[in-house]
Amino acid sequence: MKRMQSGFTLIELIVVIVILGILAATIVPRFANVQIEARSAVVDGMEASVRSAASMYHGIKLALGTAAGTAVPANRFEGASAAVTDAFLYPTADAAGIGAIVVDNGGDFTINTATGYEWRYTNATTPANCFVRYEAPAAAGSPPTITVDKSGC
Repeated sequence: MKRMQSGFTLIELIVVIVILGILAATIVPRFANVQIEARSAVVDGMEASVRSAASMYHGIKLALGTAAGTAVPANRFEGASAAVTDAFLYPTADAAGIGAIVVDNGGDFTINTATGYEWRYTNATTPANCFVRYEAPAAAGSPPTITVDKSGC
């Protein structure tokens, strides 16, 4: 009497392992690219927040008719605990200016004040090269400078 054996042959197992290896080799790089795009999108969102906050502040200053250098009361901004200071009708580049308006409630960014006011994305591959930087205008009539670096995201 012959007995039937059940199970996989060695060739079948090797073919399955090779197929899984090919699938992994094509999926892993795409997954890594998606993570880079996601980190880049977070920085884009912060940039939009900073630009909106600076524009909103400028609009409030013009609507109120207050002079440059006169702080806008905290009650004009949700979450601001003190008056927001300005330079040439835009927020200053410090915690009392743009930092009082743009707040990272999620804790995804660290603040660097070496050059302007900079939000560094903490989950980036290289946070020092994944940031949004705000610099107040240097003269009347000029807008603030907003720099974005996503090379380390």
